[in-house]
Amino acid sequence: MSEPLILIVDDEPGLVRLFANIIESRLHYRTLQAIEGEEALRILEQETPRLMLLDIAMPMMDGIEVVRRIRQNARWGDLKIIVLTARPRGAYEEAEELGVDAWISKPVMPMVLVDAIQTVLSDDAATSDGSDPQ
Repeated sequence: MSEPLILIVDDEPGLVRLFANIIESRLHYRTLQAIEGEEALRILEQETPRLMLLDIAMPMMDGIEVVRRIRQNARWGDLKIIVLTARPRGAYEEAEELGVDAWISKPVMPMVLVDAIQTVLSDDAATSDGSDPQ
């Protein structure tokens, strides 16, 4: 099996490049990059990433709306989502109810990012092989 494909969505292009560099150099995973929600949804029409790293606070279409649209589309039901936010976790109860897999507070430390991605993907692998990740 090839290395996982990760879609990174953040309205700050410098952060997108930084996260891509961390993921590609430390985890050796492939990345796709988007700087807004509509672009991310267009990418999902063409590609099948295993995980999305998604900023919540974006102009035009925020991360909560992106999560809502993803969870309403059966094709994307297996997509794992890690939310990035500079706000308190409690402020995003709606996104949590929609089924995000993990939260990371900004500013993001590289090892926290790497650990969260590895944990979510390992939980996904354990679930898909029939074992209980708990």
